[in-house]
Amino acid sequence: MKKAYIILVTIFLYVILQFSWWAYLIYNQTISLGDSTTKAFWMVFGEGVIFLGFLILGFVLILRYLHSIKRQQKTQEDFLLSFTHELKTPITSTRLALQTLAKPLPVEKREEIIQNGVIQTQRLSSLVDNVLNASRASSKRYDLYPEQINLIDELKGCVLHLKSIYPNKINVTNSEKTQIQTDRYALGLILMNLLENACRYSDDKSSEVKVRIEKEGKKVRVQIENITLSTYFKDHSNEVFKKFKGQKGSSNHQSTGLGLYIVKEFTSILQGTIHFRNTNQSIIMELLLPIQLNK
Repeated sequence: MKKAYIILVTIFLYVILQFSWWAYLIYNQTISLGDSTTKAFWMVFGEGVIFLGFLILGFVLILRYLHSIKRQQKTQEDFLLSFTHELKTPITSTRLALQTLAKPLPVEKREEIIQNGVIQTQRLSSLVDNVLNASRASSKRYDLYPEQINLIDELKGCVLHLKSIYPNKINVTNSEKTQIQTDRYALGLILMNLLENACRYSDDKSSEVKVRIEKEGKKVRVQIENITLSTYFKDHSNEVFKKFKGQKGSSNHQSTGLGLYIVKEFTSILQGTIHFRNTNQSIIMELLLPIQLNK
């Protein structure tokens, strides 16, 4: 990338020098043909300003494009580093668990190791699924299959799935039956990523993640609140839902930056909206979905 900048600046300077030389030659030739000095000057000056303006504009646009590519390349490199680290952790834990199980162990210890191995494989599966779903969202290749779903039951299923990793962490404060017509897979992706994100970035491991569901006319609002003193969302409000953007969690894990991107894209697919708001000690994610999809 540095070579590209050097080549671009060199070409720009060369064109400026060539332009200056040709302007000088045209000016002298115009005078030699009998035109007044003033007329020749303004003719060359006017055309030169227009040409130079287009040249500078093109130069700036190319620089911005190169800078954008450089920034995107850096972001993708950070993602690969984070993703590699996230993959390595469950793989290493599973390998150690299998090596330990090869030895004679008490039944209780064996069950504990097996349970930990299940948790690590769930994490590994979740990481791979997020990459595939992010690719699917980016390409806009997703066909909706609407069906009647009980939102509370779907939410409890996600809580049960996360229970092995975050036991007694999620508290659903509203258990009212709420039927919506939506795509089950897309809804599950949204809820799972929101819940996991809230659990992962809670400052206090003992604090609850509170989930509330409220009906608002022809829509339903899902609020997910977690306790955190982090200012990441406030400081990066424009990047929270962008791909490959993430923060460090309380467990000192680096986010791959795909979870909330998937939430944003699939919420749009389900004709809903997602935003967040800060309080003094918490982050509240607010998901608004239609009770019935528009065809």
